[in-house]
Amino acid sequence: MKIQYYTSKKLILRRETAKNARDITHGGVIKNFNGRLIEEIHIKSKTPCVAVNVSKEQEFITSLRISFVPGDDANYLLFGVPENGPSDLDSKYEVLAKDWTDGIGTVLYDGKEWKVDASTEVILLVKEEDINQLKKRKLFLPGRRLEPAQ
Repeated sequence: MKIQYYTSKKLILRRETAKNARDITHGGVIKNFNGRLIEEIHIKSKTPCVAVNVSKEQEFITSLRISFVPGDDANYLLFGVPENGPSDLDSKYEVLAKDWTDGIGTVLYDGKEWKVDASTEVILLVKEEDINQLKKRKLFLPGRRLEPAQ
């Protein structure tokens, strides 16, 4: 079963780019900050997204490759439970970065490194009716005992 996810807050990916760059990501916006060209990708709050892959990075830590562009499974952000976070079903899946320095994380998207601000605290959300639908699909098996020998 597939689950429709949504972002909890606005998320902005930023990277510095060359003045004559031709490798601008589809949907990216170029801004000039103090003579530096910055490419930004904006993901609005409550943006729908889907998991295109689920994997275990380590024991108890499952990561989700989350795609925001229809038909594009190759470009995604990695979400998961941080290493120091809880590892149960109530865990909040947040943006996973390769590294964090002074509250700024480095993530990969579209084959490029981008910076994200940890203070945004973006997590994945699921609509309550989707969760209720999942609960309705539970099936409890009665178990099976050995049949008496004949």
